[in-house]
Amino acid sequence: MVVQRVANLSDYKGIPASVQGGLHESMFAFLEKHVHSGASVLDAGAGYGAMSLRLHEAGYRVEACDADISDWQVSQVPVWELDFNRDLPDATKKYDAIIAVEVIEHLENPRKFLRDCGRLLGPGGKLLFSTPNVLSIDSRRIFVTTGHFFSFRRNSIAESGHSTILPYWLLEEMMGLGGYRILERKFMKSKFRRPGYKKVVSVLANLLFLPFGLGIPLGAARGNHVAFAAAVEKDLE
Repeated sequence: MVVQRVANLSDYKGIPASVQGGLHESMFAFLEKHVHSGASVLDAGAGYGAMSLRLHEAGYRVEACDADISDWQVSQVPVWELDFNRDLPDATKKYDAIIAVEVIEHLENPRKFLRDCGRLLGPGGKLLFSTPNVLSIDSRRIFVTTGHFFSFRRNSIAESGHSTILPYWLLEEMMGLGGYRILERKFMKSKFRRPGYKKVVSVLANLLFLPFGLGIPLGAARGNHVAFAAAVEKDLE
């Protein structure tokens, strides 16, 4: 799994989160809504450990995994090496929940990721994950003017590790076919560090593209990330 970690996008107590500002906070609140404190949680694609530390301090029993754990920074949380592009090793431990912030778009086979998570979850276990929302007005404007999508452009595999474009409706179909019951879909807006004039230009340009978003939910038009909370209901394909 190719993952380029970009420090200083955001951080938690000095540990780089490698996601846009505000996204970890939103995903943490999303998990708190669906998973009680004290539950066992696997932080998948955990990077340096910013989310893992946040969960640990909130009382969750956290373990973490990533394809590369050489730069792990959270001694309080056990971590193990796992590349979701490869075969999942025999799993004996089951978790109450898995959280994967901006991971699935890095993977070659998102349906395999859903199956693997299902094998790591106990009965009724919950999967919470986020990915860039490629159907936002911002993304549609980028596509019309450049041929790219939000968070996906030429050379994105090498630069950011983003390799799989996943509109929210396709993820919903994948989860339905794979044995998950969707508990909630939520569109989230991260904070971009843009100079003031670029932010103004972006807002004005997006107003021109509002008519192109009439066929999607209002939240999908505004949010640049989409998050799901889903529960395992049957054996995954």
